[in-house]
This record gives sequence, structure tokens and C-alpha cells, in this order.
Amino acid sequence: HGLRIPNDLSLFCFDKMDQAPFLEQPVSHISMPLEKMGERAVQAIAECLRHPRKTGGRPCREILESELVISSSC
Repeated sequence: HGLRIPNDLSLFCFDKMDQAPFLEQPVSHISMPLEKMGERAVQAIAECLRHPRKTGGRPCREILESELVISSSC
């Protein structure tokens, strides 16, 4: 379609793209702590299994730090 990044449109993604090294422009993204998210998910499941009444079937919520990485794609 002849569109160019960032002249005609901006490109932004969540977490790093595996294809990013093959793109002409570095891609802006939110760098998420995927390993930490996985660890906390396993810990939450284990806690629910050990103490089902303590959690009461409520979903757990936790806010982890992420990083906004702005590059030339925006």
C-alpha cells in the first residue's frame, strides 16, 4: 500500500517482537516481565491448591513493573 513507518503510521507492540531484528525500523513496545509473570502465576495456583478456602475463588491481581520503550517507529 506504500505506507511508511513512522511517516504514515506508527507501529507499537506489547513485549518485544521476535521479528524486530528483521525490520528496518526499531519497534516501540512495552517490555513486560514475562518470566516474573509466569513465576507469580505458578505461585498463585499453588497457593489456591494449598489453601482453597483462603482465596475464596477470587481472582488474584498483582501489578508488575513494565517499561515503555519508544523508538523511531512512533
